[in-house]
Amino acid sequence: EAGVCLMCAHIYSCVGVASALLDFVEQCIRSDRAVLDDSGPLSPAAARRAAADYVESCGQSMDPTGQREWDCSRMLTSFLIDADGCAAVGITPTPHAVLELGAGAGSLALSLTADPGFSSRLELYVATDVAGRVEGIQRRLTIKAASADGRPLSAHHRSSSTLCAMPLQWGRVLVDDESVLGARFDLILLCELLYYKGSDDLLTPLVTTLASACRHGAMAVVVYRERCEEYEAAFFAHATDRGLVAREVHARDIERYTPPRRDGHGGPIRMVLMQLDSIAGELSLIHISEPT
Repeated sequence: EAGVCLMCAHIYSCVGVASALLDFVEQCIRSDRAVLDDSGPLSPAAARRAAADYVESCGQSMDPTGQREWDCSRMLTSFLIDADGCAAVGITPTPHAVLELGAGAGSLALSLTADPGFSSRLELYVATDVAGRVEGIQRRLTIKAASADGRPLSAHHRSSSTLCAMPLQWGRVLVDDESVLGARFDLILLCELLYYKGSDDLLTPLVTTLASACRHGAMAVVVYRERCEEYEAAFFAHATDRGLVAREVHARDIERYTPPRRDGHGGPIRMVLMQLDSIAGELSLIHISEPT
């Protein structure tokens, strides 16, 4: 069963369904349901249809953009684990609490929390996304904590104890409370969240949550590959309206961290740093916190 499904994963890799297919295999195992028809194992064509049907059942909230590691994730990992590179642009190289919005497959979170330098003072890393993707991150975290690269569990103890994954609906206003999401984050990460170009409706809730997460002076790092100038400009316009001040990192400061290209399309990778303006941000937070 797994062999047939992984073959399909290779066929469908252009749309990032490998993770979904692994979910499909796990569901078969849990339900004791064999991937068979009346005559025996499924044919390749039937297996492809089964895989495609499963991916379709995931719905829009499980679209393929969250099922792979993007070039931006690889670039941001390389940048953040270099203390000198971070210091050069004003990012703290050893944060205490990190919030990642739209964590997707969880590659960035797993890589950063496993790095000894980046995680030297790290007390909390919260990777957030829609519920289906969070389940995938939690599975990867469990596997990574048990064993990775042949090293024993103790080598990954810090990663497993500081990293957690949980659902977070964009539009939620984060406030000071005893929950994990109520923590005082000092670094907010948004990696390749400007890919989807379907509607501006996603931008307002994303910026609402981002602004509230920055309420204690956190630095937000926005990394994306240029694809839709109008959509990207709309994001930064919304951010400005919420009191967020943006500063782009010069291309020369990130060039050496950029990996060989694997993404199929788009322009150069850009990095923008954002913080909440003390006065405009307070007024904005008061506004978005008002009951409707």
